[in-house]
Amino acid sequence: MRYAFPFTVPILLGYGFMGMAFGILLSKLGYGVPWAVLMAVTIFGGSMQFVALGLLSMSYDPLACVMLTLTVNCRYMFYGISLLDKYGDFRWLKPYMIHTITDETYSIQCTARILPDIDEKAFRLAVAGLNHLYWIGGCTIGALLGDRIPFDTTGIDFTMTALFIVIAVDQWQSVKRHLPAVIGFIVPLICLPIFGRAYFVAVSMVGIIVALFIFKPQIQKGGDDYETAV
Repeated sequence: MRYAFPFTVPILLGYGFMGMAFGILLSKLGYGVPWAVLMAVTIFGGSMQFVALGLLSMSYDPLACVMLTLTVNCRYMFYGISLLDKYGDFRWLKPYMIHTITDETYSIQCTARILPDIDEKAFRLAVAGLNHLYWIGGCTIGALLGDRIPFDTTGIDFTMTALFIVIAVDQWQSVKRHLPAVIGFIVPLICLPIFGRAYFVAVSMVGIIVALFIFKPQIQKGGDDYETAV
């Protein structure tokens, strides 16, 4: 836990503010603190929880909810594939490790350099658990504040986008070669006008995987920088 905590400090700050934003927005829809805690514990998906705010304010359409959830969260399937070797020994804890995969946790699990004298399994569990606690805490505080303090919520949902930008910049600066990042940027730009906002995320993920395999020889020349790219 002590070794893992410094790796998660940026996530603590990001999840704290982003979770608070979610809790405040949820309270403005009339849902109290228990709902914020329940959603943070069971969903634990920043982007999907913000999408859920829109779903809660609309008429209930089960099929639309399922399709939208699959579209927004389909990237986690590809995250899971690259974590098979890292999560293989967790046994009964594996469902929790799968549940706690987020963009930010995935970033740490893939890039953190774990010292030889550190228990790798304990480190990865600590990263997942700490990040989950940060999100639960942020959502709870936000819901408490939203119930008691008036807020102008205009633009508050941009906190999630801002956090993703910070993570992307940090990843870009942490490696010397940027071919996977360039692929991840260009493919969605091509897919968005072709497939539209409703479908481009899922198509983009497939396109990125295909492109990574096509350029695998060039990526492997990058050595350790690209050890988790494909």
